[in-house]
Amino acid sequence: MKRLAPLASSTSQRRWMANGTPDAYLIPEQLLEDALDVTRFAGLRHVRSGLPPSLVSALERLAELVRELSIAGTSNELLVESDPSWAAVPEQCRVCLAQVDFDLPGWEANAGFSQSTERGAAANSGGG
Repeated sequence: MKRLAPLASSTSQRRWMANGTPDAYLIPEQLLEDALDVTRFAGLRHVRSGLPPSLVSALERLAELVRELSIAGTSNELLVESDPSWAAVPEQCRVCLAQVDFDLPGWEANAGFSQSTERGAAANSGGG
């Protein structure tokens, strides 16, 4: 489930998708593939039988949203900032992560971009 965190995190998408660098970036297609990998694994009979029905349902919805999404020809910045179809996928990732009590703010802080870190970086760069 941790593989959903970069896709669930708006902060990571802004930092590494919309504003990525040659050394630090996220590829939307890879994030979507990671999400599908999680849903396929959860769909295995021996795994699925041990999951709460609400999580199974949330993961099935995530798979639907990813499969319905078309991102061809859309810039990363546009995806992150204003595409409603894209926005539905990270939101559903957050629903899935909440089902397992995943600490997304803690993950973001460990990844180096908590809200306070972001504000500090913006202030230090003259952008805030």
